[in-house]
Amino acid sequence: MKYLLFVSFFLFTNLSFSQSSSQNKTFVANNDSTYAGPRLGHGSTKFIGNLRGKAEYNFANLWGQVTPENDGKWEKIGITPDSASWNWEPVTKLYNYAKANKMQFKFHTLIWGRQQPAWISDLKPHEQLKYITTWIRQVGQRFPDVEMVDVVNEALPNHWPPDGRKETVNYINALGGKGETGYDWVIKSFRLARKYMPNAKLILNDYSIINNDSSTLAYLEIINLLKDRKLIDGIGIQGHRGELINVPVAYLKQNLDHLAATGLPIYLSEIDLGSDNKATVSDDQEQLDQYQRIFPVLWEHPGVVGITFWGYVEGRMWKKNCYLVRANGTWRPAMSWLAAYLAKNPL
Repeated sequence: MKYLLFVSFFLFTNLSFSQSSSQNKTFVANNDSTYAGPRLGHGSTKFIGNLRGKAEYNFANLWGQVTPENDGKWEKIGITPDSASWNWEPVTKLYNYAKANKMQFKFHTLIWGRQQPAWISDLKPHEQLKYITTWIRQVGQRFPDVEMVDVVNEALPNHWPPDGRKETVNYINALGGKGETGYDWVIKSFRLARKYMPNAKLILNDYSIINNDSSTLAYLEIINLLKDRKLIDGIGIQGHRGELINVPVAYLKQNLDHLAATGLPIYLSEIDLGSDNKATVSDDQEQLDQYQRIFPVLWEHPGVVGITFWGYVEGRMWKKNCYLVRANGTWRPAMSWLAAYLAKNPL
């Protein structure tokens, strides 16, 4: 009986997608490597993207936007203090790949407390600022047509600012520290990004926001400081499974409404849903239920302009049980549902 129900579901999603596709492409839901498009979210003013590190299955036929996984982080590029020897090759290849395939590219990330070069913490603040400026300037010079950039990642005080707590680097004072606003260092970071990346949409990105009223309010404080100075172009919200799965969708929508009231576009930046990492077996039905309950409120919210998943291939994800495509290339039910849903809802 369960098998018959699954087959019925599979055929329904397959048929729905085929009828909805404006390009009359055949939707092959059982094997990603044979899927020829259209990309997920095709026909919408919103985008559906994903991160890319290694050569994931059939990326260009599925996604309309690219975010580097680790290759865009300063730790991976600025291996030594000698900026002339910084390793830009991996992220440059990814940027060129996005441009060649007419996909939007988001640089991730400029300023963060984690995955930054360890050597910078040993320098004096004025030396740190020189390196930070060099870093942001070179990103702008090398990627002049980048559509978006996560300028500051996880800036809330109890998250991961670059203040030397635990395993974070410590260069917050080089950017002005807390200062008069409490977030002078964030403002300085955005000013540098606006100067050296004038064509990119500047985004603030953080986690555990819409699942927590107090975090939403604290986030709005930073957002409004940047908005008052005309330094921010978009609001980034991470959406890892632990942030979303146990929260009523009405609650999520309410906090999305609060953020949208700023008039700034919202970007869901790091979506993954599925079984907990501790689970020995990934539960297809659990993942499908999560997508059917949570994803529509994110996609259909008028303030949301794009959604980026945080990986999709088994064995290549931070949240290992949240993959949408199995290691053998076949799609899990949630991926089939997602493709069919987006085809029927090209907002």
